[in-house]
Amino acid sequence: MAIEQITDVAVLVDRQTAHDTEMDSEIVHARASHGAIVDDIMGPVRLSGSGLVGLGVCGVDGCTEPQVNVLQRSTLAPLTICRCCVNAVYRHSLCHSSSGLPGEVCINCRFHYDDYGFVTGVSHNRIPLDDYVDESGKTIPGLTSRVAAGKLSRDTETDVVYQADITDLLG
Repeated sequence: MAIEQITDVAVLVDRQTAHDTEMDSEIVHARASHGAIVDDIMGPVRLSGSGLVGLGVCGVDGCTEPQVNVLQRSTLAPLTICRCCVNAVYRHSLCHSSSGLPGEVCINCRFHYDDYGFVTGVSHNRIPLDDYVDESGKTIPGLTSRVAAGKLSRDTETDVVYQADITDLLG
């Protein structure tokens, strides 16, 4: 484990941008290799109590992912696509540029998967760049203050950001 102190907020902003670029690349690759993929999908379709309805293996350009039925939200038309395409659409819809507020940076995010390997959600740990006042009137330090106080570090091998106790910074 190699831990480094984060000394510039730009490291966190660049890291978030890199994650979003990865999600953009994933959806572009899925579209290029698998054809037209719509963004407004629901699925995969499951039978009550019997799990996932699998339709075989994709086979497009050597893809070995299972194919499943999904529904297009806007038309409720059934579509058959593979798991990597479903995940590409969901991961792209959950990236930082698609959610969150301006002026916030996600210091850690983790995708959640079901028992079949499909994305079911994401946990973002977003912190405003600037200090803010909470409901109780207490000033909460933003990322800029936390970095300046040496409260953030990153494991360079796992890309996990660690935050030290900030109670001494609360105003």
